[in-house]
Amino acid sequence: MAFTGKYQHTIDSKGRLIFPARLRDQLEDNQAMLMPSPDPCIEVWSGAAWRAYEESLIGQQKNEPGKRDVIRELFGAAHDDTVDSQGRITITPELREHAGITKDVVIVGTGNHAEIWDPERLAERQARVRQAGLSNLFEGLDI
Repeated sequence: MAFTGKYQHTIDSKGRLIFPARLRDQLEDNQAMLMPSPDPCIEVWSGAAWRAYEESLIGQQKNEPGKRDVIRELFGAAHDDTVDSQGRITITPELREHAGITKDVVIVGTGNHAEIWDPERLAERQARVRQAGLSNLFEGLDI
């Protein structure tokens, strides 16, 4: 199964987010790895997809300062969390700041992981995609 769908939720004052039940089913052993995305959002990984991504990141050339900087930022801000009994994960202040999230969020499935977005930032991104035309963007995919 893949992370799919779009869900609107809120983060409470302690930084906890009810992770949608349909996406929780994709988390191996209720474990989630949260990390900053190159986009202004938070990525949520789990299981084999996380292990493959982690290995890819770790395997980057260590002799290039730019790559070391990226790896340091990603792993330094990463947060390993377990879904609690009420279906919540905790979003750290550093990750919330990276994504510009205060209270409302949109969680989007992207196949091998999910993304947590500020609704306005996601709407801006989606408007650009629609303006470019989905069919034009689809041509750039290797499928």
